[in-house]
This record gives sequence, structure tokens and C-alpha cells, in this order.
Amino acid sequence: MRFDCIDKIISGWFGRYGRLLARQPLPFLLLPLFLVFLLLIGFLQFNVEDDVEYLFTPEGSPGKNDRVIARRLFRNGDEGMEFLPNRALETFIQRGELIATPKFGNNILSEATFGELQDLDEAIRKLPISINGTEKTYADLCMKWQGACLTNPIFKLYEKETSKSLNLTYPITTVNNVSRFIGKNLGGVTFYSDGVTVKNARAMSMYYLLSGSDKDFGKEWERRFMDSVAEKAETSKTLDISMATSVSLADEMLNASVRVIPRFAATFGMLIVFAILSCIQRDWVLSRPWLGLLGVVNAGLAILSSIGMLSFGGIKFNMVVASMPFLILGIGVDNMFLMIASWRQCKQNLSLEDRMGRTFSEAAVSITITTLTDLLVFAIGASTKIPSVRMFCAYAGLSVLFMYIYQITFFGACMVYTGARELNNQHCCSCKKVLPREEAPSRLYRIFCAGGFSSRTRNFNVDLEHRVMKFFSCILRTISDEAVCKIVCFRVIYYVFSYCHLWMR
Repeated sequence: MRFDCIDKIISGWFGRYGRLLARQPLPFLLLPLFLVFLLLIGFLQFNVEDDVEYLFTPEGSPGKNDRVIARRLFRNGDEGMEFLPNRALETFIQRGELIATPKFGNNILSEATFGELQDLDEAIRKLPISINGTEKTYADLCMKWQGACLTNPIFKLYEKETSKSLNLTYPITTVNNVSRFIGKNLGGVTFYSDGVTVKNARAMSMYYLLSGSDKDFGKEWERRFMDSVAEKAETSKTLDISMATSVSLADEMLNASVRVIPRFAATFGMLIVFAILSCIQRDWVLSRPWLGLLGVVNAGLAILSSIGMLSFGGIKFNMVVASMPFLILGIGVDNMFLMIASWRQCKQNLSLEDRMGRTFSEAAVSITITTLTDLLVFAIGASTKIPSVRMFCAYAGLSVLFMYIYQITFFGACMVYTGARELNNQHCCSCKKVLPREEAPSRLYRIFCAGGFSSRTRNFNVDLEHRVMKFFSCILRTISDEAVCKIVCFRVIYYVFSYCHLWMR
């Protein structure tokens, strides 16, 4: 019993489609471009999701449900009411934090460094924030307890004092009968012989908590905090400073998405160069550099279409999705080479319709099967409860679908025009009609211009396989069939995996 009936049906359908495409290529070329232009309007709604907790926390997880109950029963710390910071339940509460270490020596409590930190603390408290003509400072936005801002106690106790007059005990210090917990401020503490009096501290932590009473002012304060501390870190000659706010992780994710753009452009450029070089032969008529370029462009159009459509539908972009274009480019270029390889295997004396029919009946079936499997995988992934993974699978799956549509329409039409150029014996770059290699009038003409077939040689059985295809189909296959080669390859793979396993341990 034969089980290839489905394959024959699909192959026959694509064969007829390829002939239709050869007769009427222009609509199949222009309609995909019009669709891409239409979907680019969706970029007006393009937005980036930077909520880290939402992106990487499974929906309906017990932790999320427990937090909803806790927020309903207890204060959280961002309600704009008096609150103690050690009772906060919200991870990403609005705040500013910094850690300072000395550039020279190992004591942050020295006179120079401590005095500079006092000035920095005062500058942070006085940062003016203005929105719509209303101006506020940290004193208006801070988290308060008993009417006062929850501040860094080490500065509260010793305002405008120098480190020479400090006599601290750790983690609780008492000055003028007032005790304060400074364990959160000092890090890397060493003691005198009594075990409680501070001798040195390698780092100072400074924190500024906001009450959440005005989210817009809080966001602007966090931005000004980062700018101010970053400027201080660049100009300070005595301190190394690291800083963060409630949106620092989200900002880093956004910056990572932006930083991937030059890498994507470089990858896109390298793939174009590789595709063009792979499509060039010694024969200037049978070379297809523009087809290689358009194959990569085809994948780029699919990526733009999927981002435009999903942005228009309100599905936001995120850092995980930023890796999607690299995957789609690889799949698209692979599909392009499959179709070009099928075209090369057709006899040169066939008509354009017959060659397109045979090309699609062979290559399009393989591309259809791989596309269906890819879509199935991404459809399953899109059903996950983790939003970042779901968004990635949605973008990737839609890109694969668009790439398949453009592959059998836009790229197929490009193949028709390329095939017509070959039949007319036109140069691949200039599109000028040239003489075959055997009729070249000079050596230079033969090297840079000649190609194709004459009416005398077109019906001959000429080997049109690319040299790379010959290497894999003949030379490498013959070598890999040898028993010695198989043993050597097995041993090499075994040692590589063994080394990697030991290295990872």
C-alpha cells in the first residue's frame, strides 16, 4: 500500500500554482508589498511592555493570588499613608537607592568620602520636580512615619559632622541618647577589639523611599534621581557609585531591546552578503545575486508585517520578542535556498512555466510541511501562562506564517522574473543580453560578461548544480559512508561532549 497520496496531491497543486505564477507574476509581486505597507500602519500603535513582574510571572500563580489577598488585608506601603519600610509588601515600590564605595582605601567613613556623601544626600533631597507648573521635592513625596521622612539615619544623627567625630556602634548606634539602626547604611564593617565599635566600613547604602501618593511625580523623581546620581558618579574623584530605582530593571530590559537593533542590522547585512555570494556562479546569466538579496528581504518583510499586525492588535513588544527576528531570518534564508536549489535541478531546456511548476512541486511541499510544524510549535507555546513566552510565540508564529505567504507569492514572482532573464540570456547585474561563454569574443568578456546558453547548446544535458551542492551531495556523502570516517566522527563527538560535561561541572 502506498502512503504518498497526500504528498502527490499537494505536489500537484503547487505544480499548477507555479505555472499560474509564471503566467501572471505581477499581481503576486505587488499584492504582498501592498499588504506590508498596510500593516506598517500598525507601528503607530507600537508599544513596549516593560513590567518585569507581569512578563515573567505565570498568570494565575499562587504567589499572585496570595499577593492580592495580602494587598486587600494589609497596607502595602505605596498608598500614600504613613508606613514603615520594613513592612512593605511591594517589590517594585517607587524608590531611589545607591551604594557608594571609596575609590582609594577601604573606609567609606573617611572625612573626604563621608563629607561628599553628605553633600550628595542633601542634593538628592532638594531635587526639584515640576509637572504642569506644580513643583515638589523629596520632602513632599517621601514615605513618612510620624510626620517625618524615613531617611538615612546615619545622616540624621550626624548632620554636617565629619567622620573624625563619629563614634559608631553597629548595627545600632546611640548619640545624644537617641538610638538608630544603621545596619542598612553600612556594609563591609570591621570593628575594634570590643566587637561593636565601627573601625572601617567598605560601603555606604543610601535609600529614599516614596509614598506612592503621586505616581507621576514619583516617576519623574526617579528619573531625576538617576540623572543626578549618574552625573555625580562621573565627576566624583573619591567615590564609585551604583544606583537603582523601581524601574531600573524595566529600563535595562528596554535598553537591551534597543541595543539589539545594531546586532540585527549587522546580522541582516551579513545574511544579505552571504546570500548574494552563494547565488553567484562563474556563469553571469545563471548567477542570481538579486534573488539572494530578495530572499533575505522576504524574511524582513515577514518580520515587519507580524510586528505591525500585533502592535495594531494591542500585543506589546518586549525584550524576549527582540530575539525573534534572528530566528525568522534563519528560517527564511533556508526556505530561499530550498527553492533556488529546486530551480537549479530543473533542465535548462524547459519552458518557464514548466520550470516554475517543477520547482514549486518539489520545494514548496517541503516548505509547507516545515511551516506547519513551526506553526504548531509556536501555537502550543502561545498557550503558556507566562506572558513573555506567549508574546514571543505569537510574534514568531505570525512571522513564520507571513514568511510562508510571501515565499510562495512575492519571492515566487521574483523567481519568475529571474527565470525570464535567464531564458533571454541577460546578464545578472546589468540585464543586458550577452553571448554564451563558448561564443565570447575575448577573455575579459568571457570572465565578466559571458554566460547562458546558445540555441545550439540549450538542449544539451548540462550540469547546473552549484559547486557547494556538489560538495555535499557527492564528496562529503562519499566520505561519510566510509566506516573509518564514521568511527572518527563518533570519537570526536564523544570527546567533545565529555569535555563540555567536565568543564560545566
